[in-house]
Amino acid sequence: MVEINSIEELEKYLGVNLSRYYPEEEIEHAGIQLNELTHNISKLVKKADGLAIEDACKLISLDPHLPFGKLIKSELSRSLKKSAEYIQKNDRQKIVKSTAALLSLEFCPRETEDYCKLIRKLGQNEVSATIELATPQAEKSKLLMEGLGNVT
Repeated sequence: MVEINSIEELEKYLGVNLSRYYPEEEIEHAGIQLNELTHNISKLVKKADGLAIEDACKLISLDPHLPFGKLIKSELSRSLKKSAEYIQKNDRQKIVKSTAALLSLEFCPRETEDYCKLIRKLGQNEVSATIELATPQAEKSKLLMEGLGNVT
């Protein structure tokens, strides 16, 4: 997991210009700047903004280590859940892969719960693909996988 500490580092890592999401007011703390930037992405995702959805999916799938990362990734996932019908097929596949990877870790991170809820919202194809790809080790992962298996 690559550690990201500034907006500039995140833009370089994602390979995209994120200026459309920059906080309106000047913030000196780089971590808080990142938090505000991702909050702005989330707001646009909820409005079904295609580019914001694509950027949020990319951020989730590349899974960088961010200040406030669990909160940021959970918020992005919850926003994507509200605009699930607008997520493109390739982005759905990215979410499936990153969710399966988190479910397969020795320790299941907090944001995995929100990712699984998003997977359920995306539909049975994504649920099945996640179940097929994941090899849960942690007890929490096993419980989340059982929850995915109960989707009809």
